[in-house]
Amino acid sequence: MSTFIWNQPKTGEHGHFAAISRELIDAHIISMCSGHLKFGGVKAIGDELKKAVDRGARVIFYSNDKHTERDAAEALAKLGVEHIVVDHSRAYLHTKLYCFEAGDRYSAIVGSANITKAALTSNEELSYVVDGIKGDPQHRQLAAYPAYLDHRCRQDQAPRIDKNGNPIPLVYR
Repeated sequence: MSTFIWNQPKTGEHGHFAAISRELIDAHIISMCSGHLKFGGVKAIGDELKKAVDRGARVIFYSNDKHTERDAAEALAKLGVEHIVVDHSRAYLHTKLYCFEAGDRYSAIVGSANITKAALTSNEELSYVVDGIKGDPQHRQLAAYPAYLDHRCRQDQAPRIDKNGNPIPLVYR
């Protein structure tokens, strides 16, 4: 099945926050790609992320160094989430893709919403949600992109330590 979602600020029940929160409840493999990553977005889904990590889910985030708030990266680290920050000068990450696997099922949200509080709750954002049985033709096609993305992002990962061993701070621009 597939459907569209958009933020409906008065009810919130069919928006991005609600959709991502629902998917995080029982997923065991979670891959979230958001060019912009802000603390408010991580905080909004933080309880669900923590529960996922605590039950042993593999959770990985990808974001752009140019548009990742330091507080957001630190919050993910405290939650125990793997986070790959891409060097924007090598690969400008603009994808907004959230993939979830639970048992024999998968779902993905593909659209315009970043992981920011406004994008998850109040911005005009539109996304397409697909789901089905792992291994079906749509899943095989969809799974190819996160595999490619993981390889590319790791290859173009932004350095977090300088040549002298000092941390390189993220600066949201």
